[in-house]
Amino acid sequence: MTAAVDTRRVGPAGVEVLPPERSGHDSEEWHEARRAGIGSSDIAALLGLSRWESPYSIWQQKAAGLGWQDETERMRWGRRLEAAIASEFAERHPEFFCGGAGLIRNADRDYQLATPDRLLWNEQPPAFYIQEGVDVIGVLECKTDESWDEWGPDGSADIPLKYRAQAIWQADTLGLPGVHVAALLPGKRYREYYVAHDPADAAVMRDAAEAFMASLAEGVPPDLDGSEATHRALQAVYSEVDDSEVTVGKRLAKQWRSACQAYGVARRRKALAESRIRAALGSAKTAVDPAGVKVAYRVRYERAGYTVGPALVDSIRAAKEPTP
Repeated sequence: MTAAVDTRRVGPAGVEVLPPERSGHDSEEWHEARRAGIGSSDIAALLGLSRWESPYSIWQQKAAGLGWQDETERMRWGRRLEAAIASEFAERHPEFFCGGAGLIRNADRDYQLATPDRLLWNEQPPAFYIQEGVDVIGVLECKTDESWDEWGPDGSADIPLKYRAQAIWQADTLGLPGVHVAALLPGKRYREYYVAHDPADAAVMRDAAEAFMASLAEGVPPDLDGSEATHRALQAVYSEVDDSEVTVGKRLAKQWRSACQAYGVARRRKALAESRIRAALGSAKTAVDPAGVKVAYRVRYERAGYTVGPALVDSIRAAKEPTP
């Protein structure tokens, strides 16, 4: 890759593509700039670690300009709480000056991008980041989560794999030794973690990113998978429907029919098992196995009424097989 030419340095290895005031999920300029490379959330998807995106959906975003996922309520609250989490980190760490970050590119690998939540300096930075003694010395990522899954003890490096991948990618992009992660976890519990840069993991990520960028140049999308993100991307790419007919191979036809039959059987088996669990529970709330491990629990509450507004439904349905 050709080294990027820029004088606005961010850390030992980063250069600024867009300043903080021009970066963000509501910025079309930011989305367009991200199409040119792989960001920290992208790399998690390319490695199969993201719940929200897949390699195929990322490919369509980059290749075809497919729109990014609309902001959900969960995402909106995560963005709003970011400032509060960063403020708490800054209060606990007066040794750092905590400030905004823009879109940053690696100086030597121009496909490698990152938009950290916050940059850390050892004192308030000047208008330009590069100045002896006043350079970026760290990155802060602010996370909220509804589950304790994969979160380790406070002060450790044990965080969910998707966030670890993001952190290592950011450290690798900026040439930093690691990334601070501040998290607001269930029960409003605040925790801090530190993920050190891992050269071996970073090399795997670079290889995946370079292969992905090559597939973009060749116009060859990744293999399909069964994720919701891939389904959503396919719906967007093929949004128009005409009255034509297409022939699919025998193997695909058999796969589809077998999957539909297995799904129907599995639904009936689950319904039967649920009925048996419900009967065994009686008026109890929780069911455990003979070892005392929780198997299921009952949730009962009043739900407010609501009206479902009009929406476009785009689904694939099974056709009945002809009778022999």
